[in-house]
Amino acid sequence: MIKPDDTGEDMPIFSHDADGNILQLWLTKDLRLKAVVGSAECTSSKPIGNDGFQHVAMVIDHERRQLRLYNNSLIGSKDSITYSGYGQLIFGATDESDISKRRHYSGRMLEARIWNRAMDQTLLDLYANRTLTGYEMGLSDYYPMNDGEGNMAMDKAQGAHLTLTGATWALPQGFSLHLDGSLSKEIDGVQVNGLKLRSERFSRSAESDYTLMFWFKTDAAGRGALISNGAGYSTDVDAAGKFFIGFEGASLKYRSNGMELVIPGDYSDDAWHHYAMTVNRA
Repeated sequence: MIKPDDTGEDMPIFSHDADGNILQLWLTKDLRLKAVVGSAECTSSKPIGNDGFQHVAMVIDHERRQLRLYNNSLIGSKDSITYSGYGQLIFGATDESDISKRRHYSGRMLEARIWNRAMDQTLLDLYANRTLTGYEMGLSDYYPMNDGEGNMAMDKAQGAHLTLTGATWALPQGFSLHLDGSLSKEIDGVQVNGLKLRSERFSRSAESDYTLMFWFKTDAAGRGALISNGAGYSTDVDAAGKFFIGFEGASLKYRSNGMELVIPGDYSDDAWHHYAMTVNRA
C-alpha cells in the first residue's frame, strides 16, 4: 500500500538484488508501475490512482514464466520472465554499492507483503484490504508498518524485521464526528438528533457473537445517548433486540430488555474514552 509524494521523478518501491540478479518495482514520474527483472522491463499500461493509499502488486509466476502488475486490476504483464536471486529486501530504495547512485522513494507506505506463491486477481482482492494474521498460506514476510515508534518495522510472519533508515513514522491527527444535540432532522417521519445507522449494516440475531466498539468524548452539557436502537426497557417493541448505551445524568449505562448495567466512574470529563461491548453466546 503506497501513497507517493508528487516529486516528478521515478521512485523505487522495492528492490532485491545481488551479484547482478536484479528485481525491482518502480513508480514512474507519471505514476505508472515499472518492474525490472534482470535486463527485462515491464511498465503498466496506465497509471495507478492518486486518491489516497493504493494497493499495488508485482507477481512473478514461474510456472507460466510471466510477470504481472496490479493496481486493483491487471495493468501490465510480460512473458518469458523468471527470477532467481538473493540479497537484502529493501523497500523504498535501490541498493547500489555506490551510495551516490542510490534512488529513494518519497511518500507513505503501509502493509508490505511478500508471498512465495504467484497470486491471481481473485486472491489479491481477497487479501487486499484485510489485516493478516501472519499465518496465511504462502505468506513469507508481512510488514504492517503500523508500529508507530522505534527504528524497526516488524515482520509478523517470520520475524525478518526491517531496519528503518532515513524514514520516520507518520502520525497524523485523527478526525471525529461532532454531534450537536441541538440539531435535528426528520427521518422516516421521526425527528432524529444524531447519526442513523443503516439497519442492514447492523444486523444481529440471537445466535450472533459480536463486539461493538467506539470512542467518545463529551462533557456534562453533552450527556445523552451514545448509541442505541431503543430505550432498552422491557416495554420496548421487540425488547429482546433493543439496547441503549449512554448517559442518564452522570451515569454511563448499558440497558437491554430491562436489564441495566451502570459503569462506575466519570466519563463525561471532556476526554476520549474507548467503549467495548462483547457478546459471547457460549
